Amino acid sequence: MSDIPSDNDWEAGAMHCNAALAPPPPSTGLFPALPAIHHGRPPRMACHPWQLGQGVQVGAVTASAWYWRCPVCRAWSGPYPHALAGKEDGMDHRHRAHDIPALWRAEARTAARRVCKQITAARLDEITTRLATAYNLMPPVIHAAIRRTADAIDGHHSTCQDAIYYTGIDLGTASDGDYFKVPHPKVQALIEAIATELGHPNWLRDAS
Repeated sequence: MSDIPSDNDWEAGAMHCNAALAPPPPSTGLFPALPAIHHGRPPRMACHPWQLGQGVQVGAVTASAWYWRCPVCRAWSGPYPHALAGKEDGMDHRHRAHDIPALWRAEARTAARRVCKQITAARLDEITTRLATAYNLMPPVIHAAIRRTADAIDGHHSTCQDAIYYTGIDLGTASDGDYFKVPHPKVQALIEAIATELGHPNWLRDAS
């Protein structure tokens, strides 16, 4: 019988990852700026009560003032001139702030468990929090780096250079054409720290 704690319910909790990806870029003038995202009590939907569809709630104060609300974090925004505009913006929030981080978290866990069976969901979260704080990075960036490093350690469709280069892209220390360049010290330190957490403290030195 395995002594690894069961965490079958962990994926359900992944949707509540509190680290959103970068917000959409600001308006360039070609398109009108979207309404700001708020937290707290939204206006009363006097015209059209909140209705859930495709992962986001949409309601209206008047026939031309529509709002969206996220059922995960309760963020909301509006007004929009019609329901579709509000729904599309709300779905984009849900995708960026919850769906993608949850997916990357799950992928990081799967990859990490291939090289270190002791990486439970709770351990992954603890490692992520510690590394995010130490390197001043958002958890989704740490999750992506963990997945790439683990994939490279066990040769799962990735190499050491892949992990270095694409993590450098995420951290802003590498760009197109830098694939074979010496990694930035921050990238190297992060990957070394991840490899150590996965039980392979000398992997980067040996693989380089």
